[in-house]
This record gives sequence, C-alpha cells and structure tokens, in this order.
Amino acid sequence: MKFNGKKWHKFHDDGHKSEQITILLKGKFSFYVGNEKRIMKKWDVVFIEPYEKHGGEALSDVEGIDVFFPKRTEPKNILSMSFTIVILIFPDYSLNILRESNYF
Repeated sequence: MKFNGKKWHKFHDDGHKSEQITILLKGKFSFYVGNEKRIMKKWDVVFIEPYEKHGGEALSDVEGIDVFFPKRTEPKNILSMSFTIVILIFPDYSLNILRESNYF
C-alpha cells in the first residue's frame, strides 16, 4: 500500500494483527514504537511486529510503501490513514531479514 503525507502530519496506531514492513521513498519522519524514537529517512526499511503501538510526525513531505502480512482486514476508514510508520532497523539488516523471511 503506497502512502504519502505533508510535513507536520502526525499519527498514532495502537497496533494491528499484521506484521508490517515500511520503506520510506521520500522525506524524513520522526517516529516511535513503544518508548523508542528514531528519525527515518529516504530508503530506510522498517519492520514492526503484530500489535505494537507506533506513530510519529513527518519532518518533510513523505512518500513510502507499507507491506502487511497477513493482509489487513480492518474497516476501510482505518486503512485510509496517511501513515503507518514503524521502528527503524538499519537498512542492510532489514533487507537481510526480508530475504530470509521470503518477503522477496
């Protein structure tokens, strides 16, 4: 699912049953998962476990891609949020996790 948002957009997600992988294609985003906070930048890849609380604020206009497994089934109005950004894992490490998990 592609997402985009304007600078200063904020969101909070109480978590969902799906695992999530997010790739930021453009911009910078300040985000958190639980008590951990990070700055996400272009090409960072992130992973979030099911039911983890997460959220943040766009530090610039942003674009990215979210991948959910299994596919999210919540009502459409919940899925229309501009963002679902998650905890940063270093890009090289994240890509190795994706390959080992058969996401690619």
